[in-house]
Amino acid sequence: MADEQTFWVAVVGLPSIRTERQIGSGKSCLINRFMRSKEDDYIPNHSSSITTQDWMGNVVNQENFLFWGSNSVAIDNIRCSLKIIEHTEFYDDHNLKPFDKSEVYEKRATKLKLTSRGKKYQYVDYDQIALNENQPTNGELFPTDKKVCIDVFVFVFDVSPTGLDFVKQYNMMETMLKNLGKPVVLAFAKYDIVELKHLEHLRDFTKKKKVPTATLR
Repeated sequence: MADEQTFWVAVVGLPSIRTERQIGSGKSCLINRFMRSKEDDYIPNHSSSITTQDWMGNVVNQENFLFWGSNSVAIDNIRCSLKIIEHTEFYDDHNLKPFDKSEVYEKRATKLKLTSRGKKYQYVDYDQIALNENQPTNGELFPTDKKVCIDVFVFVFDVSPTGLDFVKQYNMMETMLKNLGKPVVLAFAKYDIVELKHLEHLRDFTKKKKVPTATLR
């Protein structure tokens, strides 16, 4: 097997603060399942509602993205290290307002290069933020000595009938994927209770735009 190659993956999707019930598209659960040794043994609660102290801590680091660390997979007999970024939108648990409104999500989350303002710990779960815990054992640090270049984007789309608003997600997806210039995978989340008409619209979109898809049950 060839030497391991490293790829930076940005996971994006409609943030929970944009929804009526503060329900996310499933980005964090998708990543959590990928990072753990048993995909069905994952943590379902990854709220974007945090305190000011949490926002200032070394996991969030006053930035609207999380660094989940890396996981190795074999693709076509090539060992790949996938380093995962999740773009979210943190908001104050007191007044329900975003901490940083300097850039809209659609623009910020499609940047091809990322930097951190200082030491940023690998994210593991929500308790790590809420309890202001330090770097996890054997955890990684987000690089601070260089810009990180994103190699591929994963757009997570909630296809359930009781989940996120389809039109909001679709409009965001079209805006974000326009002229992106990088490979994109469209991931269908909550597929076990899929709304078939949503799926038909999305499959038409992927055929037209030639976007790979992944079904996440």
